[in-house]
Amino acid sequence: MGAKSYKGQLMNILIVDDNKENLYILSTVINKNFTVKLFTAETIEDANNVLKSNSIHLIILDIIMPSKSGVEYLKELKSSKDYSDIPVIMITAVEDSNIKFSCYEIGAVDYITKPFNPRELVLKLKNHLQLISMQNELVTYNKYLNELVSLKVKEVLNTRNVTIFALAKLAESRDPDTGKHLIRIMNYCKFIAEELASTSNKYKIDTAFIDTIYHSSILHDIGKVGIPDNILLKPAKLTSSEFEIIKTHTLIGGKTLEEAELMLQFSDFLRMGKEVCYYHHERWDGKGYPFGLKGESIPLSGRIVALADVFDALMSKRIYKPSFAFEQAYDIIVTEEEGRFDPLILEIFKNKASEFYRIYEENKGDDDLSTPIYKKYLEDLL
Repeated sequence: MGAKSYKGQLMNILIVDDNKENLYILSTVINKNFTVKLFTAETIEDANNVLKSNSIHLIILDIIMPSKSGVEYLKELKSSKDYSDIPVIMITAVEDSNIKFSCYEIGAVDYITKPFNPRELVLKLKNHLQLISMQNELVTYNKYLNELVSLKVKEVLNTRNVTIFALAKLAESRDPDTGKHLIRIMNYCKFIAEELASTSNKYKIDTAFIDTIYHSSILHDIGKVGIPDNILLKPAKLTSSEFEIIKTHTLIGGKTLEEAELMLQFSDFLRMGKEVCYYHHERWDGKGYPFGLKGESIPLSGRIVALADVFDALMSKRIYKPSFAFEQAYDIIVTEEEGRFDPLILEIFKNKASEFYRIYEENKGDDDLSTPIYKKYLEDLL
């Protein structure tokens, strides 16, 4: 029988036997029939040293060993997180069916009685080495599939993020004074979510939530596409009836994304996008719109966007108002808007106001997609 390796895989086999003659016989038979790398150990201690220093694919273990029995060592191997997956073939001169069944129950893959038939040993090794080779191939293929899926998922997410950004930009383009409002909103919301995650256990915020609100927050005003220009761009104070029409942008955007969410049924991104559309004008004290929700009945995403949106609106020039200085915007949010915001989120704003100002300053100016700010954002998406 010719020597065999398995599809280019060089197998490492460890033989554990305190009898030098047995080690020699086993090594000779294996080397004659297989292209493998053999390691031998006469003690359990030697075997452990080999395992620590090498990647072993198969162990041949004698049951009768001097310091502890092979059965005891088998139990140790199968209870170890590092070695439990290594197949073990037990070999012994003792004919005892109870010991044999015990070894199988512990996790041995095979059992050979001495004096062994070389042909039996070779056939059993051949089968087990083929199984190991197939398992390794499956692991490699599974890794390849996971990488392929990850690439496809990334491609889908990139497409989603760019498409949503384009949609939000389309809605925002009707207002010439908003500048880099979307970029600022994304960064305010990400910062608030990160601060909530690090300073409070109340909301159990994870990285998935932070990433989702970062991308979905820009959808908060997409409903404005349904508001007539003569109202949306009116430079004077709105009448009460005009303000009621403006308020419907929350319902237009929320309903649009709700219908999209129903089509997909499993999109966290669309669910949160729907939330920020519907609820970013709700107030903690229940005096907001469109539903008059109060306190924690308002989804957290809506509460986060609410403060981010008000701060940016105060800091920015709009067709109906000039921009406010940072100190004035701060005072309005902290004192004049009492009861409007989630107390935890308001506390973050008060304690980290300089970070909100930094985000605004770094992302203010004309809304030009060729600027470094937008280029960096698009690079982050892709």
